[in-house]
Amino acid sequence: MTITEEKIKYATGEYDVELVRRLALPNAGIDRISGLERCKNLLSLALPHNRIREIQGLSLLAVLQRLDLARNKISRLSGLEDLGALEFLDLQGNDVADVRELERLRENCKLVRVHFKSYEGRHKNPCCDLPEYTDILLGALPKLQVLDGERLLLRSERQTLDALFDEIKPDPEFETQLAVRSWFERETDQSSSPPPPPTKETSAHKNNNHDRGALCAGRDRAVREARETLEAFHSECADLAAKIDAHVAQCRRQECNST
Repeated sequence: MTITEEKIKYATGEYDVELVRRLALPNAGIDRISGLERCKNLLSLALPHNRIREIQGLSLLAVLQRLDLARNKISRLSGLEDLGALEFLDLQGNDVADVRELERLRENCKLVRVHFKSYEGRHKNPCCDLPEYTDILLGALPKLQVLDGERLLLRSERQTLDALFDEIKPDPEFETQLAVRSWFERETDQSSSPPPPPTKETSAHKNNNHDRGALCAGRDRAVREARETLEAFHSECADLAAKIDAHVAQCRRQECNST
C-alpha cells in the first residue's frame, strides 16, 4: 500500500496538498513511501508502525524538519541525503544492523535529535548494541543534542561527576586496620572504650565521604529535573501541534462548506 493524494487530503483536511505542513499516517499498512512529490511545504512527516522497508520518495521535501519512521522494517539509511533541513529523526524499532549505515547521516548536518532506540533501551536497532554506535553518531552529527532520549549535555556532566567520584578514595590505612581485626574485636572496642579523638586522616576521610554523597545527590537531582522538564516540554509540544492541526482542518471544512 502506498500514499496517495486522497489519503493525504483525508488525513489533513486540506484540499491542496501543497499547503500540507504536517502529515501523520500511523498504522496505515504503508509499505512504500510515495505520492509526496507535491507536498513541498511539508515540515513534519510521521509514518510509524507501518511496513516500510526502504527510505525513498523524500528527495523533494527540502524543508522537512521532522521525520518519524519508527517501528518499520528499514535496514538502510539511504534516501535521507537530500533532507538538508532535517532536525529530528526517529528510527526506533527498525532493522539497521550495519553500523556503517550511520555514516550516511553526515549529509544531515542539522540533526539535533536522533532515536535508534527508546530511552529505556527498548525498540532498538541491532546496531545499537555495537560498541562504536555512539562514537560514530557523535562524529557524524556535530550538532546532535539528544541521542535516544538522553540529552548529551547531561551525559557529559554525569561522566565528569563519575570521574570526580573515582578520584575520591578512602583512607588506605583505615581500611587496612579494619581488615586485620575481627568484627568481634571492633565491636568490643567500640562498646567498651570512648571513641578516639578525630585525627586529620579520619577527618579527611569523613569529608571525602560527605563530598561524594553531596555530588551523588546533586547529580541525581539534576538528571531527574532535566528529565521531567524534557518530558513536560515534549508533551506540551505534541498537544499544541495536535490542536493546531485540528483547528486548521476545521477552518478548511468551514471554508469549503461556505463556498
